[in-house]
Amino acid sequence: PQLLHSLGYHQLSPHSRNRNQPAMKSSTASSSTAAAAALALVSAAAIASSSPSSCMAVSAFVPTPASSSTNQNNPAILTPSSAYRANDASSPSSTSTTSLAFGVGSDDISDLTPSARKKRAQKGDINPAYSMQAYLTSLLDLQELDVPSPTQTRTDLGSTVLVSGFVDPASPTLGKDSDQAIFDLLNVDTHADVDPDMFGLNFETIVAFVPDAAFAKKRLVSRSARYSGLLNKLAFEQPSATATTATSGAVAMPTPQQLEGVTSWVARIEGTDRMGQIQSIVQLARSSPSVANVAFLLTDASTLDMEAVLNVVQTMKDDAGLTKKSFTVVAVGEIDDEVSEATYPYAVADLLSSSDGTGGDAAPPSMDYSTTIPQANSGAAATTTGTSIPADATYSREESFRLVATCLGLECGRNKALAFAAVDNVNATSYKLVKGLREAGYGWDQELQFMVDGGAKNYDQAVEEYKARHPEEERVMMSADEKLEEAIADAMARQQAENEEALRRMETKAAIDSEFLLEMSEESITAGDWA
Repeated sequence: PQLLHSLGYHQLSPHSRNRNQPAMKSSTASSSTAAAAALALVSAAAIASSSPSSCMAVSAFVPTPASSSTNQNNPAILTPSSAYRANDASSPSSTSTTSLAFGVGSDDISDLTPSARKKRAQKGDINPAYSMQAYLTSLLDLQELDVPSPTQTRTDLGSTVLVSGFVDPASPTLGKDSDQAIFDLLNVDTHADVDPDMFGLNFETIVAFVPDAAFAKKRLVSRSARYSGLLNKLAFEQPSATATTATSGAVAMPTPQQLEGVTSWVARIEGTDRMGQIQSIVQLARSSPSVANVAFLLTDASTLDMEAVLNVVQTMKDDAGLTKKSFTVVAVGEIDDEVSEATYPYAVADLLSSSDGTGGDAAPPSMDYSTTIPQANSGAAATTTGTSIPADATYSREESFRLVATCLGLECGRNKALAFAAVDNVNATSYKLVKGLREAGYGWDQELQFMVDGGAKNYDQAVEEYKARHPEEERVMMSADEKLEEAIADAMARQQAENEEALRRMETKAAIDSEFLLEMSEESITAGDWA
């Protein structure tokens, strides 16, 4: 490792959110590769010559420069398979491996075929608790894939989306970016000529339904909006004067005429009478012949009666179970403008996963909270019924926008009520899984689809299944905290046993002393004996 480090082959670093940034420095790849290979072989020969009687097999990893034009400028892009193989020498490697055997012949080491990798993964001999990258790679191997598959997007989003609850001058959560982030996220198209599998919403018109259109234009018409093409799609609508007077302080809603041609609706619910806003949106969406998808962003959701909210939202489905309108609910804690997106991993809970389908479950075991961010001290016990969000939870403003926009476009978000909470407990399943997905190069949409489709629950189940197949490794698989807790429990049990034994001896001695005093009473002892 020191030899390769001196030649510029540093350890691969995890991917940042910008997937296009290289994970390590690469300069003069061909010359450095040749030099590394030569020096590695010389070192191996020197080691072998010092012990001629031993038969040694020395493997030197020699990264092969990318041959395709896509990766030629970025040879260090880390795929899930290469990330696992770079950390596990026993797994099939995608890099070129030179194998030298001194004293014995050696077989050529080559990559396994996709079918062979699938059979290897089906055996279930990969320990998920030992390596997150190994677990993610095994999932790809089961599908005979080298990179994550494209996400399944909705086909009924239509061409026009209406956005309400944003760019309100009276809103206390009007952020530094004037809520433009949500419009930028909705202005994402799929470019078939570049990458046909790229996630995109492909809206042709984005209607901003705002209380004050003039104010919204000043805040949203910017240079970035011009360069990104948002101005070509942006349109503004505001409540009529009669509707504003009739609401008398309540949040105004679009009229049926303003909803004509609108196929999707993104609504942020905040302020007063949040339940009334939800009921009005559901009623308007059900009566509209064009609206097919409605996405709700519920901020400070721990203060809401989520059971009542879900009962109202689910009225968008008929009695036969056939969905007339699709809904998506994204519930987060209080909005925090100071925390940028992707600062913390997140845990997600499906509020409609209970058996009766009307209420939410308690926070699952994998939805652990931290000990440093505000919501941590409350834990799952302090959650409001049915929300799975602690009472004092906070969530990144930018990330909440991305969650609701992405869930609107993904099929996995259809007719789902999802509660998100930030997690910085490094031992939590959700923390490890989200970090592993990001390091493996998953995109935002792929990461979210993986987590919503039961990523944490499936991982915990895989760990338990491996423990059942390999009970002898259960002790090895225990984390440091689990081992510490077990050691503390054992010490306390031993101390309790010692205390009980000491108490028993004291009681026995006291009984013996009392019998002796009774026998040696004053009537049976002479005065001389007393002296």
